[in-house]
Amino acid sequence: MRAVHSSQIQSYVQDARMQQLRERTNLLQSLENKTNSNSIAYKSRVHVGVLRGLLMERLIEDRGRDAMFRRAISNSIRPQEPAPTEIRKETKFFHRPGWLISFNHKEALAGIKPIHVEEKVHSLQHLCVNVLAPNLNAYIKACGKEYIRDCLFELPASLITEMSTKVKNVNDDVAYVLGFHSHLRGLVLNATSITNYDEEYVCSSNDYLSISGLLQLSPSNDKYFVSTCEMEIDWESLNEDMGKIDIETDASNFKGNPEHLERLELHNFQTSSVSEFLHVIQSFKRLTHLSLSNCFDSITGPRLFFGSRENNQQTLIECIPNLQVLDFTDCSWLTYELLNKFAQLLGTRKYALFLDMVSIQNCCESISECRFDQLNSKTHYRPQFVSRPYPVL
Repeated sequence: MRAVHSSQIQSYVQDARMQQLRERTNLLQSLENKTNSNSIAYKSRVHVGVLRGLLMERLIEDRGRDAMFRRAISNSIRPQEPAPTEIRKETKFFHRPGWLISFNHKEALAGIKPIHVEEKVHSLQHLCVNVLAPNLNAYIKACGKEYIRDCLFELPASLITEMSTKVKNVNDDVAYVLGFHSHLRGLVLNATSITNYDEEYVCSSNDYLSISGLLQLSPSNDKYFVSTCEMEIDWESLNEDMGKIDIETDASNFKGNPEHLERLELHNFQTSSVSEFLHVIQSFKRLTHLSLSNCFDSITGPRLFFGSRENNQQTLIECIPNLQVLDFTDCSWLTYELLNKFAQLLGTRKYALFLDMVSIQNCCESISECRFDQLNSKTHYRPQFVSRPYPVL
């Protein structure tokens, strides 16, 4: 009985210890559960902050993706990089009327890209030029070319030059209104491309630019040239020496020929009289930049380079001793054989001392980079033949 009693007591003690152990275990588990719940709540708050950050990053990424999409759409509208077989057609977009007026050939030869800064808010005079330029011919027909010319004569030379870059379909009257100004430094004459010329390059329509329209601008033609524009001529002053006229006198007493013209850009001009054209060009003593875009043909074009031995006609380079840039954009008559002879002429003659660049963009398609090197080797890169004025568009 004693042994049984002691064993019962031991079992009771052991049960009590187990009960205490269970209670402690339960207490520890409850404490751990509380701490875990607190940690889970804290972690949940941390995850909400991270989620907000992810949302902001996603919003920024969406905005960047939208901006990239808009740029891709705008780039798709612009002219794409030309393929090797279509490079002649795509580069035509570079030459816009008036590009030669602000062209810096020294930066171009050095490989410096042009910087175009567009005004966010256009000035009042710029807006007026944009409105007047497309309607200039209508104003001339309504008011007369002399009246419109007198109105433009009081404007700054830069503003008249800007207007000439925006006027299209220039005829003889428009050329007189835009070019007959003594203080003019740059001029653009964008004529109409007419294909229905006869053998003498005479067209029945008056909406084209003829050699008469250029002759009326020549300062040296006042003595013997009577313009078809019905200009009033003082016959008593024809015997006076025009070279003695003081340029610094009152502008209202000066006839207004652009004898200080430095940059001239012609588009779509055709004539059979190369000698008269060279006479006009020779009269502009200060001319340094000349562009003949889509001018002349396979018969009259070579006469510009080599002259005429029968008539003792000078060449274009001889007539413009101070010429620095010569441009033949879109002259399809210009072949590699003709350019090769012209390069040989420039390499042997000494009168082209200031000529630095000859641009032959969009001309014959047979000229490769190797042939450009051959042409430049004959001139020793002075002048330098280029396919486009700037190396990178």
